[in-house]
Amino acid sequence: MTPPKTVMFLRDIPFDDPQSEWDLAKEVLKDEGIDAEFIPERSDVMPFNPLDLRDQVPAPDIVLIDYGAMSIMGAHDGALSNVRYVLKWAEDHPSSAVIVWTQFTQFLVDEVYQQFAKDAPENVFIYQTGREKGWPAIRRWLGIEEPQ
Repeated sequence: MTPPKTVMFLRDIPFDDPQSEWDLAKEVLKDEGIDAEFIPERSDVMPFNPLDLRDQVPAPDIVLIDYGAMSIMGAHDGALSNVRYVLKWAEDHPSSAVIVWTQFTQFLVDEVYQQFAKDAPENVFIYQTGREKGWPAIRRWLGIEEPQ
C-alpha cells in the first residue's frame, strides 16, 4: 500500500463554499486512488498565497492550484503572478506534483509559458480541461497504481 501523500491546495477566494471545494478535492483524489493528507487539515484555513509553499518542509507531494476566479474577477495580474510563482516552485521541486485544478487556471499556465516560450516541467499536470484528463500520468508520477 502506498503511504498517504501530503497535499496543499492553493486557491483564490471561491464563489461558493470553500468546504465544498475542499470536499471535492478530497473526493476526487480518493476516487483516483490517492490517499491524501491535506496541509493544513481544515478547509477554513486554505492557503491563498503561494509564498506559503516556502514554509512547507518537506515540500508537499502534491500542490493543487486554482486561481481561476481571480483571473476573471478583475485580478488577472495577481492570479498570473501567483501561477508564475507556483510554476517556478515546481521547477525547483521536481519530486512534487503540481496539479492545475481548473480550466481558467490552465489558461493562466498557458499564458505564463507562452510569455517565456517554454514548456511546463514534467511535474505539472492538468486535472481536467477540454484537452485532457491527466490522472493516469499523475498516478504514474506519484508511483500509484490504477484504482480498482
